[in-house]
Amino acid sequence: MKLQYRIIYMLSLLLISINLFASNIILVTGFEPFGSRNINGSWEAVKNLNGKQIGNKEIVVAMLPVLWDVAATKLHDLVKTHQPVMIISFGEAAGFPVRLETTAQNVRGKYRDNDSKLPSTRFIYRDGPDAVSTALPISIMQSALNNQNLPFMLSNDAGTYLCNEIFYTLMHDPGTEEAKIIPRGFVHVPSYMSRIKNKNGEIVVFDQVMLQLAAESIITAVARYQFGEM
Repeated sequence: MKLQYRIIYMLSLLLISINLFASNIILVTGFEPFGSRNINGSWEAVKNLNGKQIGNKEIVVAMLPVLWDVAATKLHDLVKTHQPVMIISFGEAAGFPVRLETTAQNVRGKYRDNDSKLPSTRFIYRDGPDAVSTALPISIMQSALNNQNLPFMLSNDAGTYLCNEIFYTLMHDPGTEEAKIIPRGFVHVPSYMSRIKNKNGEIVVFDQVMLQLAAESIITAVARYQFGEM
């Protein structure tokens, strides 16, 4: 009986591998504006990347709503539809440089979403682990941003709003079994038109061009590292 289960397990892994190699999609998400703002830096960063090719991989970009539960459901639908080989979700963190998020927490803050609703539960997943880690190569992303002289920091706190919700969902329950073994994670970008000093003390104005440069540099570097795409 143990041998039978092992054979089934190995066949499952084989099928997952076949599906992964059959796909060429890199899924990238940003958020819609929230609160009283009419621009979200994360969407400015990724909106023009849809259809871009990195080797034989194609970027598919989607906007997530700033709505409890609904955003995670849309993420699941996107993953099931596109069967991506890599996922990077972006959010906005005002007042900070680019933040490479390392850890998501299984908690929801008491913040109202774009429908003025509070989260229905305290935890994202009732039986989920307290924290989960990114599956992106942090050092590769650091190097990519350094090469562009863009300011960045490492962060082990993605907050307790929808950014953390999507990050945790992406790592704990991305929507398919295949997605549990692919590179995936979350990055915060500055808010639109933020002025942040880089490592040389120079002011970087994060207009749409610079926001996109940050996102595209990260996505391209990770794709080349993971898949050898040039």
